[in-house]
Amino acid sequence: MLTTRQIRPKVAVAGWGALGKIVVQALIEDPRYQLVAVGSQQSDALTLYLQGQQSDARVCRSDQLASLADVVIECLAPAAFAALAESLVDSGKTVIVLSAAALLKQQALMANAEAGGVKVVVATGAIMGLDAVRAMRRDGITDCLIVNRKRPAGLAGAPYVTAHAIDLAAITQPTLIFKGTAHEAALGFPQNVNVAVALSLAACGTRATRCEIWADPLVAGNMHSITVKSKSAELSMTTVGVPDVANPKSSVLAAHSALAALDSLFSPLRIGS
Repeated sequence: MLTTRQIRPKVAVAGWGALGKIVVQALIEDPRYQLVAVGSQQSDALTLYLQGQQSDARVCRSDQLASLADVVIECLAPAAFAALAESLVDSGKTVIVLSAAALLKQQALMANAEAGGVKVVVATGAIMGLDAVRAMRRDGITDCLIVNRKRPAGLAGAPYVTAHAIDLAAITQPTLIFKGTAHEAALGFPQNVNVAVALSLAACGTRATRCEIWADPLVAGNMHSITVKSKSAELSMTTVGVPDVANPKSSVLAAHSALAALDSLFSPLRIGS
């Protein structure tokens, strides 16, 4: 059982892609945590990197991390999430999830979290205001909409884009390419709508949360605008995240949100719910 008094909690990171690299480097530099392992298929390059950082963290498969750490921070591609999820069931450990869209497919993990066998923390990612949304949910949310705007390159390879033969290179003006529920968006854009799924889990569910996705070559970054209404309040806000240079599908802010979620687990002073 994790406590705020635990000395140097053991933390592992699943994934060493664009966001994983930010999280790993931050943990190496933070004396409050002990980075014990990183799960990645890039074992040779990662081993050299960790040696260069004078870190004794192990390099292993992602499905081995739960046995080594108190907390696992997930920074995986959606296709790689299943193996990690299966290893966490009945582990009694905590996982901080960035791939909220992939989480929807892991019913065993979700059910185990409900039963108390594992703790799942969905990081806010590149969005804001989820504390307020959760408070509004208690009063009854009547409407929830998220509008995602990304540069066309950031939507490349999405199943929905491929299935509908959308020529992203030909888009020169802001173009609405998807309108539906967060659940449908998660299926069609698994690497692009983690923020939409995180919002829906905080609000009124994936099938009641409306979602629009725009390919916008004029946008400054990955833009997420949300509007939520309840009996007691109306909330409207916009976040513009700087796209990661190595992976324009993701915002750098998402990596820092995972680290902030880790801090909340162990900080004696917690800001927000």
